[in-house]
Amino acid sequence: MILYADASESINFVRGRFVLENFKSTDKEVVPASRSFSLTVAMHFSLVCRLLRLYPSNVIRLSTKKFLVVFRKRFYHLDFANTSFTYRSDIVGSSPINVLLDDGVLFYGEYRQNKERSPIALWRSTDFGETWESAYQFDAIRHIHGVFKDPYEETFYVTTGDSDRESAIWVSRDGAKSFSKLLHGSQQTRAVQLGITKDAIYFGSDSPLEQNYLYRLERESNQLLQLGPVAGSVFYAKVVGEDVYFSTAVEPSDVNKSPNAQLWKVSKTEMSFLYESKKDIWSKKYFLYGQLRFVDGPAKNATIWISEVATKNHGQHFSLVMEGGDK
Repeated sequence: MILYADASESINFVRGRFVLENFKSTDKEVVPASRSFSLTVAMHFSLVCRLLRLYPSNVIRLSTKKFLVVFRKRFYHLDFANTSFTYRSDIVGSSPINVLLDDGVLFYGEYRQNKERSPIALWRSTDFGETWESAYQFDAIRHIHGVFKDPYEETFYVTTGDSDRESAIWVSRDGAKSFSKLLHGSQQTRAVQLGITKDAIYFGSDSPLEQNYLYRLERESNQLLQLGPVAGSVFYAKVVGEDVYFSTAVEPSDVNKSPNAQLWKVSKTEMSFLYESKKDIWSKKYFLYGQLRFVDGPAKNATIWISEVATKNHGQHFSLVMEGGDK
């Protein structure tokens, strides 16, 4: 499974090993994810990996050969120069949906069941994941879906869920010291990832309870435009130039019954359907929802990579090449 890609190289996860490949040569560098014999054997089997959640995520480049990786609810440093995969710290809650690196500072949002509705933290690290401190605490929400930095302004955004009153897009204009609600109050403001462009902020709703839609929030007028319906909850977004790509997931729902994870492109206010892949036969609860995940890394040279998860093409990946480029 491909985890990371940029203009020159990619990182794949193959049977419990991280494999760094250079696009311009046949060179490969390999680092094992574990020294445990039993765990290494388990990672040879796709269904076991899915059941036990043994797939790494949130791969972020820290330096030329070093990456931050989320694996088994922990932060690790993956270092190809020293052939090492080293534990750094524990994650509060489940593995976060996204991790943000901004000017040397890491952020992630606490994601857990939180039945008691205790305060939920936005966590910050200034030493690349060695230690963490609470940057801000949200009250009266279930959990945080994602944290994002506006590439055009000194602004942070956080998405939260899951009930109507908990579902919101929050904004901070003081370096994540305080947050206020930008959009809130319904299942349609229950968002996961944002697509931030020069003119607008794009998102899709993430609800198993209602029909889901893609939206565009105009920067200047603050006008919210409903662009159109999609087949399921929107988990992922990727920006390329002024275009935004979204993918939907196949999750348990009495409303969204499509068996297909879909890929969409939005150019200003126009939606274009690109691709869909059918959920495989295995349980959504135990063996993952059907998903089309955007691979971590910048969309340099206007190429983005998509990895298929729990679909009929599970473990395969493909790329999209288009005009434009990521900021």
